[in-house]
Amino acid sequence: MTPQGPGGSDARDPEETERALRQAEARGVGGAGLADLLDRSAAAHRRRFWNSGDTRDLHRAVDRYRRAVRADPARRAVWSNELAVSLTDLYDVTGTLTGLNTAIDLGDRASAALPRTDRAWARVRSNVGMLRMDR
Repeated sequence: MTPQGPGGSDARDPEETERALRQAEARGVGGAGLADLLDRSAAAHRRRFWNSGDTRDLHRAVDRYRRAVRADPARRAVWSNELAVSLTDLYDVTGTLTGLNTAIDLGDRASAALPRTDRAWARVRSNVGMLRMDR
C-alpha cells in the first residue's frame, strides 16, 4: 500500500462518491453496479485516511466493502480480498487482532473461491501471506 491509497479503483473525493452512492441506492441500483460504487467510496475513504490519518475513514471503507461482499455474490472473492486489506489497514492502526484474524479468514475464503488460474488468486494468496506474517 502506498501513501496515495489503494490501486485499481477510481478513488475520488469521499463526499462525491457518497453522493453518487446515495443517488444510486435511491434509484434501486443493486448487484454489481452497487458493489462498484461501494468500491469507489471505500477507495476514496482509504485514500483520505492515508492523507489525514483519520481512522473514521478506514471504518467507512470496511463498511463499504462488507456491503459490496453482500451486494455482488459473483465477485465475492474480490470484495472479500479488498475487505481483508482494509481490515489490515485498521489493524495496523489499532493493533486489534480480531480484525487481523477476520482478514486472514476472509483471504483464505476468497482464495478458496477462486480458481488458481484466475489472475486475482495469486494476489489474494500473497495478501494472506502478508497477513499471516503480521500476526
